[in-house]
Amino acid sequence: MSGKLRITAGAFKNRALKVPEGEAVRPTSERARQAMFNRLEHSFQDYGFRLRRARVADLFAGTGALGLEALSRGAAHVTFVEIARATHLKDNISALGVEDKTTVLTLDAAALPAAAQPYGLILMDAPYDFAVWRKSHSARGRRGGGKGLAGRARVDRRRDRQGRDPVSAGRA
Repeated sequence: MSGKLRITAGAFKNRALKVPEGEAVRPTSERARQAMFNRLEHSFQDYGFRLRRARVADLFAGTGALGLEALSRGAAHVTFVEIARATHLKDNISALGVEDKTTVLTLDAAALPAAAQPYGLILMDAPYDFAVWRKSHSARGRRGGGKGLAGRARVDRRRDRQGRDPVSAGRA
């Protein structure tokens, strides 16, 4: 995929994001991001989750589309984790002027170091059939010495093309 995606809502609505050519990065589509964030913002408030002012981790960040969408909708800070060279991610952060609200870690998402403060939301959009799904899923609560997720945090995972969850389907 090459070209641009847009931020779907919030402070940066309709702002373009750079997307690299080729198959190495598979950004979450605008439609999927919009649906996911609309649900996060409106369906989980009764459970105490608030995206506004949340600390977010965007694992397998790629272009940063998920984390930047969270910032646009009011998240306080996003930690982007990407093992590959993060040129487009850094360009997108700079284009939106949110360097002060972001941290970029170039490392394996399964090796995410302890967090100084718990995350309110961890976004994981790994490549399909990525073997680290199970490891990332089971380790998510240990981030930050047992304080990885805030008490009422949400974990959202993208499903494969057949609608299966890679963790519960046993493919991870």
